[in-house]
Amino acid sequence: FDLISKYHIDVEALYLINEKSRLERLWAGDKLLLPSPVKKNASVPQNKAIPDVKKYLKYKVKNGDSFYQLSRRFNIPLSELETLNPHSILLSGTVLKIPQNLLENSLLRTPLNAPEVSLDLNLPGIHYLPATQENITAPQAGTVSGIRHIKGYGRAIFIQNKNITVILASKGFDSLLISYGSKVRAGTPLGVIRKNFHLHLFVLRDGDFIAPQSFMSINLH
Repeated sequence: FDLISKYHIDVEALYLINEKSRLERLWAGDKLLLPSPVKKNASVPQNKAIPDVKKYLKYKVKNGDSFYQLSRRFNIPLSELETLNPHSILLSGTVLKIPQNLLENSLLRTPLNAPEVSLDLNLPGIHYLPATQENITAPQAGTVSGIRHIKGYGRAIFIQNKNITVILASKGFDSLLISYGSKVRAGTPLGVIRKNFHLHLFVLRDGDFIAPQSFMSINLH
């Protein structure tokens, strides 16, 4: 057709929007539907990129660390950790980017302000060392499912929320404001810890210890 070259249209598109019988026998004065021509160099709309809303924390590498150990400690896939941190060799002092996972669509809250924060060497957990007497608050909402002694860590508070259990333990608890079965919200006061006594924080998911630092907005040193 002269129409195809004149209007720069595709023959298949022409057949698609007009009855085939009409195209096979055209008479002067017949009206056809024409598809909009595609302009040369016309910009094609692209899908907007979804912004990366995932949160990250910074971790400073220590002697003996490996990508495999860190992936287990922070409960993230090894491939994801290596992709985020393209370091062939981990040197002490290197700062890594660690993705934070979401617990019930929210991060755990820090239970107290402390100038010293460190990792537990035996279990995946966090140590806080307050410089003064401090109030302890609940890192997550839930039910107090237990208050008992843990050997080596002191008195412990267990807060259960579905399959997630947060444990706060210390030898320096001065008083507790909750009891077994208490319902708490994130930020609810739990008790008081004396200065210079460590507060230990652990997280279990389905009964297995996981790294709480991957759920909290903190920088470990």
